[in-house]
Amino acid sequence: MVEKRVGACGAEVNWTFYPETGEMVISGNGPMTDYENYRETPWCSWRNEIRTVVFEPGVTTLGDYTFECCENLEEIRLTGDVDVLGTFALSKTPKLTEVVLPEGVRVIGAKTFSACTGLRKVHIPLSVKAMDMKAFEQNPGIEEVTYGGTREQWNQMRISMDACGNNFLLKAYGKSEDISLWDHFYGLSEEKIPLFETAKEIIQQGGDGRFHILTVQLTTMHVTGKPGDCTLLILPDGRTMMIDAGVKFSEDRVMNAVRALGLKTLDYFMTSHPHPDHVGNALAVAKYLFENGEGIGTYLYSGHVYKEQEPEFAAYIEAKGTVMDNHLTRGDVRQIGEVQMEVLRPTKQMLMDGVDLRGDDINTLSLTVKFTFGKVSYLTGGDLYRNDEREAVRTYGDHLKSTVLKACHHGVFTSSSDEWIDTISPEVILVNSDDIGGTVLSEKAARKGIGFYSSGLDGSVLVSMSRDGEIEVKTGYGKTFSKRV
Repeated sequence: MVEKRVGACGAEVNWTFYPETGEMVISGNGPMTDYENYRETPWCSWRNEIRTVVFEPGVTTLGDYTFECCENLEEIRLTGDVDVLGTFALSKTPKLTEVVLPEGVRVIGAKTFSACTGLRKVHIPLSVKAMDMKAFEQNPGIEEVTYGGTREQWNQMRISMDACGNNFLLKAYGKSEDISLWDHFYGLSEEKIPLFETAKEIIQQGGDGRFHILTVQLTTMHVTGKPGDCTLLILPDGRTMMIDAGVKFSEDRVMNAVRALGLKTLDYFMTSHPHPDHVGNALAVAKYLFENGEGIGTYLYSGHVYKEQEPEFAAYIEAKGTVMDNHLTRGDVRQIGEVQMEVLRPTKQMLMDGVDLRGDDINTLSLTVKFTFGKVSYLTGGDLYRNDEREAVRTYGDHLKSTVLKACHHGVFTSSSDEWIDTISPEVILVNSDDIGGTVLSEKAARKGIGFYSSGLDGSVLVSMSRDGEIEVKTGYGKTFSKRV
């Protein structure tokens, strides 16, 4: 007889594995450990021996990456105490053919069931309130979806449409009815508060002595890819800086914002990194400004060359006379009126090492900048990953503390590590996304008393900060927030 194996997978959570039956029992109280990848799990080397996972009452989460790539896992039995299903928790388990989630499960995390190619039947309980990005991506075999509530209650669930990542599940649920997937989309109604008019007035009067951050809502109907980042800074003296310009398909949204703001000139344009969802409309913005006004005064960038969009934009504005401050690296400081701009990443060595970087790896070179104005500050870091955030925490420690934080990488699971959020200790988190970004991040922010705003759910967001610490937030869909720090 092969003896059982035992271990810990949480502060008060344990696992017991019975090799003869292939059964894994998760017991204890509280949350499981969230792993960074499946290779960190205690059972990684023998994960394919696991056939069944059984949760006992008291365990409250299915941890990140816990059973990813368990190729022989056939069944998982959860209890109603399990509140959150973690990122990639059951991804790439091809023998999992049916999932019955119990009443009590509230959040299905990003990519929880990604690439479960054998999955045929799914039961979603009434208790589920959020299904995050790509929770059921790459599951073409789903045939039957049942739900514990009514059609009206289903339509109240927050289902991410990012990159069509949940379409297989939605189509299976709606197969017997003529239901549009866009019944599940949100955040596309007309904005109730004219934030652009407010911002336009501030720009035209040459500033109002406050530091403003305007996050532009870029979501476009019937397009389900990341719309990207686009943020406009209005400095106390009225000078303007656009940071990124969204993906190409959101050009109408970006250009409508430029026109609504009455922009004829940008004093500064900053590219965080050259991915198309950040630099996609930069050239369109530049051409409009040079054709209708004085163009772009100074270009701020790290200098990393990737594909065509950023080099084409840079060549165009340089030929038009823009000042090219496009070799920024850690330690560079620029004083813009009363605002200090300090570059925290990348280092020169990172750029040298990253010459051959391709694809998503370029996120690690994101230009990371802290803007400081009196008692308040704003930190923006493009699409940094968790490891990059942790490197910055080790390097800068409490110097990272900022009043407002733009969540890295659209607020999704790859970023916003506990160390990062706790060190920065922001009063406000802004997310550039076509939905909430990440439910877990939004709930973490709420527990910490941090104002959390996503352009996908809240519309455009305007944050206004005074030198002495007054913060005011207004959103396009009517939320407001104010605080003194």
